[in-house]
Amino acid sequence: MTMRHSLPLMVLLGLLLWFAAPSGVRAADRFWLGISWGGVRPHVERVWVPGTFVTRTESVLVEPARYENRWVPPVVETRYRSSHPPVVIVLREGYYEKVLVPARYELREVRHWVPGHWREVPVAGPRPAIFGWAQDDRCRDGHPDRRDRRF
Repeated sequence: MTMRHSLPLMVLLGLLLWFAAPSGVRAADRFWLGISWGGVRPHVERVWVPGTFVTRTESVLVEPARYENRWVPPVVETRYRSSHPPVVIVLREGYYEKVLVPARYELREVRHWVPGHWREVPVAGPRPAIFGWAQDDRCRDGHPDRRDRRF
């Protein structure tokens, strides 16, 4: 097969694979065929982060909100007359009133267990191999970084 026919065949193969995906497959799950002209992609390394306890300050509910019946006493008035004994008059009867008692919270330090997990961290190192070979980044004197050389 010549180079003249390989690119159209690769494009045709990519289109066939793109449209042949089942209907339940998302776009991110499909095959991608393309040509990249360079670019920088950082190296990442997976590092195990062990589990640990973390202390946090949290607002904890101590007593929930509730309604309370409170007695409101009657309003009375004493009237004095000149030749008669005093008379007590009830201006308003006593009654029960529903009063909302708000919830009570406290700040407490609570320890939580955070399980171990893998984390990807960038790695400073040589560039990746391109087309099966890698360029040696060292200078002529063998030192890995030009900026660290002493003159």
